Amino acid sequence: MNKNLPKKWEFLCQKTYKAHIADVDGNLTGTHENASSLSPLVISQIQKHLKNGVPFGICSARSFEDNPMLKTILTDVTNGLSNKEIKNFFIFPEQGASVLSFKFNKNKEIIIKEIDLIKFFKIKGYQNLFKHLSRQELYEKITTTLQITNALKYKGDKKYGFIAQLNEKDLILDQAHQDKIFNLTHLMSDYVQKEFPLFEVLCTRKSIYVTLKGANKALAIRYFSKKYNLNFDEIVGTDDQGTKD
Repeated sequence: MNKNLPKKWEFLCQKTYKAHIADVDGNLTGTHENASSLSPLVISQIQKHLKNGVPFGICSARSFEDNPMLKTILTDVTNGLSNKEIKNFFIFPEQGASVLSFKFNKNKEIIIKEIDLIKFFKIKGYQNLFKHLSRQELYEKITTTLQITNALKYKGDKKYGFIAQLNEKDLILDQAHQDKIFNLTHLMSDYVQKEFPLFEVLCTRKSIYVTLKGANKALAIRYFSKKYNLNFDEIVGTDDQGTKD
């Protein structure tokens, strides 16, 4: 356990924040949960933020179109709210590579607007990212070179990279699992930094994420800062360890 964490939280609680961005797994859900939705208590707290005019963003490695959890969260959070209230609710899928904003039409159907934050912030290198190697080929190159082909399995494409997970029949989200993820991420990161400098390697509680360098959750903070004219330290961002980014 991080002995500095209680002091960090004590410091954070003394500050007033004007916006909040939160990771999902292990943060809005329990540490060892494999949840498909957020609890009613968490939903009510998010709605309380929005009713008070406080911007709230959810940032996740998930893709919005391919993963039902983010759609469920959207439905639950916006239920019973007005357009004035949901205008300050955002979802940042794929580690913050884009941002989704929402409003109701006349029939109370949710209209979604997406902004690609890689292009919005002009992150270098995205134009020809997979010109020479496909995502799958990049994954195979990394895992073969590092001799970890049996440790991981390819999970799926992302817009600016790919995601992999441990090659285990039953994924148990315990400390041993997180240690394996962390160690493999560190190993891959050192190699990718030298051989494929356009990319970076990130980890979630469950997976390893290889993406364009700069296509990470810091973009969500930058977006809120720009949209609401806030300093970074006026935005609280909690990850799956409950720490501020």
